[in-house]
Amino acid sequence: EAAVAAAGVDFRSDKLWEMYVEWQKDQGDLKAVTSIYDRVLSTPTQLYSHHWENFKDHLSSHPPVDILSVEELVWMQSKLASETSPKATGGEAEEEAPPGEDLPPKVENKMETTNAQSQTLGVLDPEKLIEQSISIRQQIFGQNEAEVSKRWNFEDGIKRPYFHVKPLERAQLRNWRDYLDFEMVSGSHERTIVLFERCVIACALYEEFWIKYIRYLENHSITGARSVFQRACCYHLPRKPNIHLLWAAFEEKQGEVEEARRILKTFEDYVPGLVMVRLRRVSLERRLGNMDMAEALLTEAIRDNEGMPISSFYSVKLARQVLKVQKNLAKARKILLEALEKDPDNAKLYA
Repeated sequence: EAAVAAAGVDFRSDKLWEMYVEWQKDQGDLKAVTSIYDRVLSTPTQLYSHHWENFKDHLSSHPPVDILSVEELVWMQSKLASETSPKATGGEAEEEAPPGEDLPPKVENKMETTNAQSQTLGVLDPEKLIEQSISIRQQIFGQNEAEVSKRWNFEDGIKRPYFHVKPLERAQLRNWRDYLDFEMVSGSHERTIVLFERCVIACALYEEFWIKYIRYLENHSITGARSVFQRACCYHLPRKPNIHLLWAAFEEKQGEVEEARRILKTFEDYVPGLVMVRLRRVSLERRLGNMDMAEALLTEAIRDNEGMPISSFYSVKLARQVLKVQKNLAKARKILLEALEKDPDNAKLYA
């Protein structure tokens, strides 16, 4: 059950369902086997027609009383009886269930249910019960077949469902994008999650699919989105800046300011020298009102990059912050003059 809950809606989960059926047969619980078939017959999988044929074989190989639930047997008794017996009048008509999809009146206790079941098998042909049981599920099978056909071309386009360091072809990436978009709009939440999990195996090194997964999860589970961020950033994409910046912004939005600081600082230590990361750290402190920390980060960047054009870039950023945010014109002028002494040919310092 745990395996079916985790992967039962996977398009290629047929082997799992077959093993579950065989295990229940070994336990001798034929009604449980029928219940499993009822579940898989409504699940779009690659071998959906194979399950349908196996189900029909299952029905024809055992007496109906051994494989169908009491409720279904009693309901079919009522339905078949209403189709074969003459119309009753007076009080008898009130006791009979009307033909159609309505369930019969509830039996009073288990003894009456058992008696009704026995009468069903004694009066009605078991073959008719099997035909009726198949007819009931035929419509479900047809609906499932339509769902399979919607996904078949997408599944056929997946040529490499496993991870490999070699880049995927553009057609493969486009197929994954289109399949995910389709499932997010047309499928259930469970199917969408399973498809995303399949995708981030084959596309583990592609930042866009992790981000797409996270965007989807943010509307359903904050904990789930955080878990995907951790998997992507800590294991699969440790050197990709964009997803780390998104993770920090996500944690800041959730009020986890210290975690946002840690993410940015850890990534900058791992991949030093990225301007976007340093500026994001400065912006974070500025939003929190820590002007001294924001200034210290820019000053440190100027010092660490002394003698390089990027140092002048940070000087402009620091001067602008001091002027616009701290309203200190004299200090801003001093910062620019000191930068001009070190880099007099940089036109941006004069602008």
